[in-house]
Amino acid sequence: MMEFSCGPWLHANYVLWMQIAGKINRIIRESGLRELGQLEQDLVFGDAGMTDVIKFLTTKEVKLEVNFNGCISTCQ
Repeated sequence: MMEFSCGPWLHANYVLWMQIAGKINRIIRESGLRELGQLEQDLVFGDAGMTDVIKFLTTKEVKLEVNFNGCISTCQ
């Protein structure tokens, strides 16, 4: 573990931020957001096409919901 010379307050904040980062990473992993981000990047660079999008949506069982503003959001 790292040594902190600024006292226990800084150490407590560091630990808190590490816990928050860990929870965010877990949510990203469990939600499949990494794979979605990779698919988006592949689409932008032309490495993926519509069949890849369809495959992703069917294998992840992603449900799309349109809200009143016409925006599309994912829900599980």
